[in-house]
Amino acid sequence: MGYLHLFSWHLLLPLFCWEFPGHPGTDCPTTLKIMSEDPERRWMLPKCEDDRTFTAMQCFPGTTACMCVAADGSPLTLPGFVNVTACECFTEYYKMWLKDEKLTSSTKMC
Repeated sequence: MGYLHLFSWHLLLPLFCWEFPGHPGTDCPTTLKIMSEDPERRWMLPKCEDDRTFTAMQCFPGTTACMCVAADGSPLTLPGFVNVTACECFTEYYKMWLKDEKLTSSTKMC
């Protein structure tokens, strides 16, 4: 149960307290274009998938700091807050959270 509680804080904190440097409601290529033209937002240009969604793992250029984001660009972790090496678990738990599914102690941890 402690892991689920800890995970929920890691998931909810970025969602409510930190703004990903993008433009809500825009697809990844549009956000990439907007951010690349704005010197204040060029610090982390998003990586995009072929279907115009955000790549789950977003990394800062020239560093080892990475973060996980949802397909719509919503942050799932903070850069440097957790040593992120993969985003599958964060993505799956975010999808369950969106569906308002109950996370129980029997929920398989990644």
